[in-house]
Amino acid sequence: EMSRTYTPGEPNVVVLLTDGRNDDTNSPDLGSVLETLAAEQDPARPVRFLTIAYGADADQKALAAIARATKGSAYNSPNPADIGRVFFQALSQA
Repeated sequence: EMSRTYTPGEPNVVVLLTDGRNDDTNSPDLGSVLETLAAEQDPARPVRFLTIAYGADADQKALAAIARATKGSAYNSPNPADIGRVFFQALSQA
């Protein structure tokens, strides 16, 4: 959807905020997600992922891999009290 509605000159980003690990056995694994992101990348209409790991249980490595796959950025907020600052930092760099 983001590629379809891409707007030149605007921050075409997806913010992915999670507080844990993927423990849903019915959802795609990290490898499948990275393959899909690679297949859907369009250099003429780039969409970046800004990932935010919220809390101590978030899978920072997986979120960093997703961000890298889209030339986005990964952020970490292990202390829930810091989420506002981290969220603002992520969006200000979009």
